[in-house]
Amino acid sequence: MVLCCRLQILLRAVAAESAFNSSRGTRLISQIYNEKKSQFEIKRNNPKDLVERVARDISKLLNSKRKALEWGTSNP
Repeated sequence: MVLCCRLQILLRAVAAESAFNSSRGTRLISQIYNEKKSQFEIKRNNPKDLVERVARDISKLLNSKRKALEWGTSNP
């Protein structure tokens, strides 16, 4: 199941903030979801779409890192 974009953004923020404290993060994610449940929807995954999206994200990330490295070596 895939949660809508807003919850994914919240989950990423909470995960980044509380990576060192997983139990606190889990409780916070549950609390946010329960408070905002009406704003979210659960959808079935389409594996092909997920793989394509992840591949695009990885490609963008690697491209931006490559550009940063190129910029760093050309601008000492």
